Amino acid sequence: MEQFGRHGESLGQFDHPFQLAIAPDDSILASDVINGRIGVLNRNGGAVRSVGVYGIDLGQLYRPKGVACDSSGRIWVSDGVMGVIQAFTSDGSIVDVLRDESSSPMRFNVPMGLAFDGAGHLFVTELGANRVRKLRILDKTTGQTVLNRPRATVTGKQARSCTICHIEFIEPFAGGRPTRLREAPMATPGQPIVSTSEMCLSCHDGSVDDSRRRVWQEHGHQTGITPPGAMPVPDILPLVEGKIACRTCHSAHTGGQFGGDMASTVFLRVENSTSQLCMGCHIDHTRGPRSARTRPAACRGPFRRN
Repeated sequence: MEQFGRHGESLGQFDHPFQLAIAPDDSILASDVINGRIGVLNRNGGAVRSVGVYGIDLGQLYRPKGVACDSSGRIWVSDGVMGVIQAFTSDGSIVDVLRDESSSPMRFNVPMGLAFDGAGHLFVTELGANRVRKLRILDKTTGQTVLNRPRATVTGKQARSCTICHIEFIEPFAGGRPTRLREAPMATPGQPIVSTSEMCLSCHDGSVDDSRRRVWQEHGHQTGITPPGAMPVPDILPLVEGKIACRTCHSAHTGGQFGGDMASTVFLRVENSTSQLCMGCHIDHTRGPRSARTRPAACRGPFRRN
């Protein structure tokens, strides 16, 4: 068994590589999710180049997920957060974003895996829509690239390790302005962009950590649920418009600490080694299992019975 690459940000290194594709020249393409690029290796695993740079504008990649090559060698990349698919030449120059009939960037609901069939149709898995789309690509380009090379992103005064989650810190989003790929995300005082379920899913969709079944299907605490009126919710567990959200129990800055290790970035606002987080709201569970069974199923969380 051979192994290629190691953890890091330099050429040939990866930070959570996710999906692979083989180019017509047998080059190996790997989506490098947290580094915001596609790593290109030769057939022996040697680093050749990277495609795309970290960012939120044309030619930049924020959460690259799927990667595929067409018959001409162009590299197509889906971005799960930006909701678009971009095409690059084999040497890494940006061709364009995939556009709809009105020439606007074509929108996808959390696009993930990409593949071409022999007839040139592009297949896109849309995680957010639970479907696969089959697209016929009408090539309106003239062979000229939009940019010779993608420009590096501007993160302002914020460290890149912060912008990995805080997309709203990156210019021009920080000023409320759009990019050529999408409008600036909107936030409310009670629901910062970083704490929306969409941003949480961008890493917990299997690319960095696979929490889809455990959090979105099996766990009793669904987002958007209003706790019963008699249930006390401590101030340290913030609701969003009176409803449970990801940020109610989770925060990336618990205790004011941040280690920068994406592999261990599942943060609880309160230590839960002896269920003290759960007991903050579920005080009925301190009175024994009989009381717990009287609660509505949606409120039992990890204590619920089938």
